[in-house]
Amino acid sequence: MLKRSLCINAVLASTLVASMLAGCGTGSGGSESPVVTPQGTMELDRLKVGIPEQTLEKAVITFELDENPLSRVGGKSQYLSRTRDKKNGKYLLQCNKGNCFQIQGLYTEKPITKEEAMEVIKTLLPEGAPEQSKVEETKEEDSGNKIERYFFGEDYMADMVFQGADGTEVQLVTVYDLPKFRAYVSPDKSAVSEESGEAAKEEPKKEAAGE
Repeated sequence: MLKRSLCINAVLASTLVASMLAGCGTGSGGSESPVVTPQGTMELDRLKVGIPEQTLEKAVITFELDENPLSRVGGKSQYLSRTRDKKNGKYLLQCNKGNCFQIQGLYTEKPITKEEAMEVIKTLLPEGAPEQSKVEETKEEDSGNKIERYFFGEDYMADMVFQGADGTEVQLVTVYDLPKFRAYVSPDKSAVSEESGEAAKEEPKKEAAGE
């Protein structure tokens, strides 16, 4: 049901103010902390999946904590960027246990090219992340939108959601720190195979449906 979650997030992104705020690795390298100015700002192109949540808490001008109780299901926190990146996208970040396990780039207002989406993915991956190791193609269950899913070693995954089944422009980019994501979804499991990890990803979809 990850596909359904992505579909819902794309719809939420199109009504941002009203809706938004209402294989197994043992670790990952996305812990570097971007520079936050004394004024509480930071550049969006310095974001990396896996960064400490404390960084977002300090960057109060750049990021806003979603106070909606539904965004805190499972003990996570959700942040939305107040500013936009150079491609006119906003960012939605999911954090748990002090670290960001997922970053979404929202481009529903002005979709971007596949090449631009890959640039976003590479920017959001931490320094030292492995090269792309696998790619899969699937579709959203509800909308039929095409999804291209990229794997970077065992610890990182990224999705591009296109407009339509044969679309060429991307409206949503999501980058995952898989060990941290799985720790949120299955906190009692110290090791999850790639297959069971796919099954575990169904839980956040149910939560997104509530949002």
